[in-house]
Amino acid sequence: MGSNALAVFCIAIGLLIILGRGPLIFVPERTMELYRRLLSTDPMVRAVGLCVGALGAGLALLAKGDGETVALGLVLAAVGLMLIVFPGPYRRLATSVLDFARDSIHSTVIRAVGLLAVGIGAFLVHLGFRLL
Repeated sequence: MGSNALAVFCIAIGLLIILGRGPLIFVPERTMELYRRLLSTDPMVRAVGLCVGALGAGLALLAKGDGETVALGLVLAAVGLMLIVFPGPYRRLATSVLDFARDSIHSTVIRAVGLLAVGIGAFLVHLGFRLL
């Protein structure tokens, strides 16, 4: 069960990356503004932290003794916990990074980052299907 569960987890994470970063390829300015609105309040940062923490805990539990995968899951769970407990500093950091990206980075670079992220997500989906 562990291998199949890990495969499904890889597929789900890959699809989330593709869905979350794919719009950067086509409409980078509007996507960055959406990210900024999603991270503009402490409750929204806590919700993101809850999702990240849950994904990390799931990864750590499904790894079945694979040291690196368990460590990655625990790091994600710790990051999620920090986002839940201390949302203010992370909200300010996220909004300043997004403001910097909007003001200083050309949209072509943002599109390239989106394309790279979609490639990573596609690799995770491919890896998940290979593990099945």
